[in-house]
Amino acid sequence: MKITDSIAQLMFEDFEQQRLVRLQEWDEKFPDSWDAIADLNGGALLKAALLDEKWLLSAYLLRNPNIRKKELQIASVSQHENIFCPLLLQCHVQDLPASKLKLLNELQDLVAL
Repeated sequence: MKITDSIAQLMFEDFEQQRLVRLQEWDEKFPDSWDAIADLNGGALLKAALLDEKWLLSAYLLRNPNIRKKELQIASVSQHENIFCPLLLQCHVQDLPASKLKLLNELQDLVAL
């Protein structure tokens, strides 16, 4: 189903506010809508989320099979200065318990500060 401009705008607002539950609901109804949201964003969604340090949104987008060109977006931010970004990417790529534990420990240290 094709989305209208008004629906794309609502989805974009949910993207910017990291409303993951609503994004998931939108994604179930309009799985091909991510390009329209990227156009409203002015570019790649995953890259934007990673650069803006929106970690929950980044993790959601990494797991979402409807997001295109993930590898290219990941490569463009792989040298991010925040330690959490490369750990999140490593955790996604490796998909190993040790990577996930390291990521959680780093997040716990970050939150404890």
